[in-house]
Amino acid sequence: MAPARVGPVKAHGCPSCGGGTLLLRDLEAALAALEPATSFDPAVPMAAVPDAGGGLGCPSCGRAMSHGGFMEQPLVQIDRCTACMLLFVDVGELEAMAEQRMRSDRQRGLRRSANDAVLDQLKWLVSNTNV
Repeated sequence: MAPARVGPVKAHGCPSCGGGTLLLRDLEAALAALEPATSFDPAVPMAAVPDAGGGLGCPSCGRAMSHGGFMEQPLVQIDRCTACMLLFVDVGELEAMAEQRMRSDRQRGLRRSANDAVLDQLKWLVSNTNV
């Protein structure tokens, strides 16, 4: 593994497979430093990222890494060492995680806007109702 950076985050990259590692505590900063490779329509569902499968040993402590979906969804599968909190990401997974996070944030913003519009209508109805 060779030293690498994802924005301000220190990481390590594997020259043979193209994957890399970073500490779980640095994931948010790494995702914030990335932008999706292409623009996307939040109404179009994101395609799952092909996954080679789990079964990895942690490059830091040697323990078995857990394998599961990022944000509790099966779109991006990541490998995580629960002992030393190290993430191993395959090529393209970190970028896909950034896109998944942006999609989630946009959908949350759209829901918030819709909720605010309903609340504004209810406030108007209450204020204009003769009781």
